[in-house]
Amino acid sequence: MIFYFFRMHDFDDNNLLDGLELLAAIKHTETHLGVPSPRLEHLVSAVDSMLEMDKNNDGYLDYFELRAMT
Repeated sequence: MIFYFFRMHDFDDNNLLDGLELLAAIKHTETHLGVPSPRLEHLVSAVDSMLEMDKNNDGYLDYFELRAMT
């Protein structure tokens, strides 16, 4: 399931998720769950929190970094 989620939001097909792809993933998940969309500041904060899991500090999350969050 996590792999499918990752691939679905890797729009440029580089096997990495950047901040914009993470933002789209968060918004997609909220829409799917019927959660009201939070303010932009909260979305940016959520993306920043996710990027803290970027172990090699390249500015992207790879599949294994994303999987480590779950």
